Amino acid sequence: GEYSALSASGSLDFNNAIAINSQIDYYFYARASAKSSLGDSIGAIEDYRRSFEIDQKDVNSLGNIAWEQQKIGQHLEAIETLEQATKIDPQHANNHRMKGVIKYSIKDYIGSISDFDIALSIPSRIADEKALRTGVHKDIYYDRGWAKYDLESYQDAYKDWQKAADLGNTNAKKALNEYFKDELNQ
Repeated sequence: GEYSALSASGSLDFNNAIAINSQIDYYFYARASAKSSLGDSIGAIEDYRRSFEIDQKDVNSLGNIAWEQQKIGQHLEAIETLEQATKIDPQHANNHRMKGVIKYSIKDYIGSISDFDIALSIPSRIADEKALRTGVHKDIYYDRGWAKYDLESYQDAYKDWQKAADLGNTNAKKALNEYFKDELNQ
């Protein structure tokens, strides 16, 4: 099929899997991921929505819908989708972070900082667990640093980038070297 992925047992065709059983959210989620990687945001949104309809607690699907929406310029819709996701699971730091990133992209720096603050109030263990990866906080500090920098709150930006760098964010180290090299050399 057009959207397939390899599994341990060989090739899995998501179109055929869905034709056999259209009530398994993973099939739609996986096909949406394949569509996203091929640049088909509209198709990915449709499949992530179908996945969410099957499992209405799956805020990862909502987060991915929002990410695809912002990729095609639907920033306000993406923020609304993330509002829905954070109402379902207020402890999902990465969805708060994404909301902050999208607000930053439309120059709502104060709104983005507010969302980053909420994300950082969630313990890192929980944030990493829900995002299915480690280091969520280092990325939030880095992102919040940009919003503070663009608001000309340079000392606060420096502190956030330093914290992100201390946690291992290499982009924060680059930002510090580029924008604060004099402070670092003292």
